[in-house]
Amino acid sequence: MRVRVKALRRRGKRISEYGTLAGQAPAGDLTLQSVVGGRGAYAVATLKGGSAPKDPDLLPPLYEPVLVAVGGTGFLLRGFESVEEASFVQEWHCEV
Repeated sequence: MRVRVKALRRRGKRISEYGTLAGQAPAGDLTLQSVVGGRGAYAVATLKGGSAPKDPDLLPPLYEPVLVAVGGTGFLLRGFESVEEASFVQEWHCEV
């Protein structure tokens, strides 16, 4: 699904609305998938520049995403982001 995504948190802390500029909201293909690894199965949301699997991620992956809200032009996903071997809460505002 083609969406524009604003990451609403930085290292777990909410970014003010003034910090989420349109230039910081990349548009790409949002995919949700289940991944099986050493710690079991988990869900991952990714935002890629294109539809090919080898296309680069535009944002760090969102682990264990949960649909929090749905509106007329978009939706909100909440999950976890890994930064420098630490995990933080992250929210993506996705505009369709």
